[in-house]
Amino acid sequence: MSKKYKKILGKNIYLTEAKIHINELKFFIENPRIYSAVRRKTNNPSPTQEQIFQILKDESNVRDLIRRIEHQGSVLEPLLVKKGTYEVLEGNSRLAACKLLEEKYKKKTTKESKEFLMEVTMLSCELVPEDTEENIIFAWLGELHLKGKKDWDAYEKSNYIHRRMESLKNDKSHDNSKEQVSAEAGETKAEIETRYNVIELMHKHKEHKIDKYSYYDVVIRSRPAQNKIKGKPDNETIIVNCLKNYPGQAVDFRKKINAVCKNKKISKNFFEKKDDLDEAYDKIDLDIDKVIEKITKFRNWLPEADKKVLKLDKFDPNFNKILFEYDKLFRVSKKHYEKLNKKKNS
Repeated sequence: MSKKYKKILGKNIYLTEAKIHINELKFFIENPRIYSAVRRKTNNPSPTQEQIFQILKDESNVRDLIRRIEHQGSVLEPLLVKKGTYEVLEGNSRLAACKLLEEKYKKKTTKESKEFLMEVTMLSCELVPEDTEENIIFAWLGELHLKGKKDWDAYEKSNYIHRRMESLKNDKSHDNSKEQVSAEAGETKAEIETRYNVIELMHKHKEHKIDKYSYYDVVIRSRPAQNKIKGKPDNETIIVNCLKNYPGQAVDFRKKINAVCKNKKISKNFFEKKDDLDEAYDKIDLDIDKVIEKITKFRNWLPEADKKVLKLDKFDPNFNKILFEYDKLFRVSKKHYEKLNKKKNS
């Protein structure tokens, strides 16, 4: 065995290289990628190793790794493992991929298959001392993924920042956790604070759906929304309840919540629960972009309505009602089209 070291937060962490069988290795629940994957599928804070494996094996990045490892013939990058517990601090997706490859190749009898099976079951690992402090581990993971690979998604990155900030707050040797994390993550202190606040808001409102992260991000970054929330916790609750049930995309939610919160009269009705977000937004004076948006939305919706309308029997009581509306729609559309076309050609 040979040794090397890595300098993290000014400390030399000595590593031991070793080959370890995948059955001895354990998934590290505190790894941001595992943490977010588990929260996406379950609210269980303490899943078993088998439950973690069942969740990870369906992740797209694990499937990509399987194809890459099969093409390469081995796992090229060593796993970062905590000595003693054999928790995989970094490389959990590779561990999951190798477990799946073991299932696939263990019954194959060719020499090549047996050699490949050995490659994916006995993995090269770098062992971190068992007494390595938690803040060292988190700083290390942050350096790998925030400054190195940069492969964490927005939620994983923000969740790491939040947990790192909380860890440093409990560490009396650090006076400025925001500045420390800013240096580690390569982000401004303002961005660190924003990402921290997004996760705080999710925790406050017991949000377990990770796909709602971008909506909470909108709320924290929206100055009009923050102006309405400041000192008014009920307004925050109304906005959060709105985003929890909002059926559209986050970019659409951002456009509407910003517009509504900017309008004093419209926002009053919204926060008094007289109008929902869509109703409030529709009452804002139409600008040309909104006119185009509404016409386009109606045009795209009309073919879907036609599918149902054309199935109606002519003796159906709704048939003449719809025919009447279509006639009015045709006449009004034709009238406006002719006016615009005349203007265009004048």
